[in-house]
Amino acid sequence: MIWNRDLLLLLHQLLGQIRPRHLPEETVLALHKLLQNTFIAALDLVDRGHVIRNKTPWGRTTYEVRSASNTRGDSYRVFMAKDITLQNTPMMMTSDGTTSASIPEDSLGFCSCPAFAYAVLASKTHVMCKHLLAAHLADRLDKFTDRTSTEEHIFAPETS
Repeated sequence: MIWNRDLLLLLHQLLGQIRPRHLPEETVLALHKLLQNTFIAALDLVDRGHVIRNKTPWGRTTYEVRSASNTRGDSYRVFMAKDITLQNTPMMMTSDGTTSASIPEDSLGFCSCPAFAYAVLASKTHVMCKHLLAAHLADRLDKFTDRTSTEEHIFAPETS
């Protein structure tokens, strides 16, 4: 499916219909028709409690979405579009040697998973990955685990 601004606007409107603990049936049907298996996989992640909302002491919010199987402990960092600023936007080198933001201005956010890099940014066959959609759904449904990060936790060296 080729994504254009009209489809992104529709997706924004559909996500806007979701309220805490209430996902209207007509919204479910429309999101499923639009996003197909990505929607089903994202709902599964939310239902399994795999979405964590991280808040920093300085007010930044990010999401962490654990993988569906979670056997290896994989998780991906998700930035919602409303929380993205140029300071934390990944940059890409363009063909003329300059850098530019790799997130389209009309996107719904960014995910650190390989599927987002390939299907959303490179091939543009998807508007989002299941992790980004799960973060949007969990945020709208108010169905996530809340975690407040301390400065010590954020800047502590990793131990093995």
